[in-house]
Amino acid sequence: MKYTIVLALAARQALADTCYALAFGSGSQTSAYQAGVLKGLIATNGAASHAYTAVSGMSGGGVNTAILGSYGVG
Repeated sequence: MKYTIVLALAARQALADTCYALAFGSGSQTSAYQAGVLKGLIATNGAASHAYTAVSGMSGGGVNTAILGSYGVG
């Protein structure tokens, strides 16, 4: 089952036009900066141009990752 899911995700990604990955670092004030930059990028370029396929984060960046991950791709 586990390999089927990985294979299905790999096939889906192979058919995608663009793949975006985003990694948030840790730090108390850095995480607020990250959220502001991400909000500005999406406001400027539109949400469709920032459809992240993979998102990762640690500490405060993990909170930003959880918030961003609560939205659907695209």
